[in-house]
Amino acid sequence: KYMFMSHYATEVCKCPEEVLKKDNALLSDEALDRLEMQVREYICEKQKFLNPKLNKTELARELGTNRTYLTTVFSERLGSFYSFVNKQRVEFARQYIKEHPKATQQEIALNSGFGSVKSYTRAKQTL
Repeated sequence: KYMFMSHYATEVCKCPEEVLKKDNALLSDEALDRLEMQVREYICEKQKFLNPKLNKTELARELGTNRTYLTTVFSERLGSFYSFVNKQRVEFARQYIKEHPKATQQEIALNSGFGSVKSYTRAKQTL
């Protein structure tokens, strides 16, 4: 579990001193830490992974940052965006199955944030 401080949820990685030009780093470690915590809070804690239309553009808008910074956080800290989101969805689906043992595959998929049974099945197989 990750612990979040409320001020991190409202901060955004816009400060000029956080953008580094040396060593080919786009964001400082501190900026990456803050943005990673914001991403985890938004996607995991607030369960925004349940939105089947969640994408990087929407996430950037919600967090007040841009896709480039998000891509940096995912590539350096979390893996691919869709793998990270689908992992949360698959874990949610596992819990959903325990609580609803008679649920159909379609109910499980749609209630776990997948857009279709096919995408749910594919994610289960790859994770």
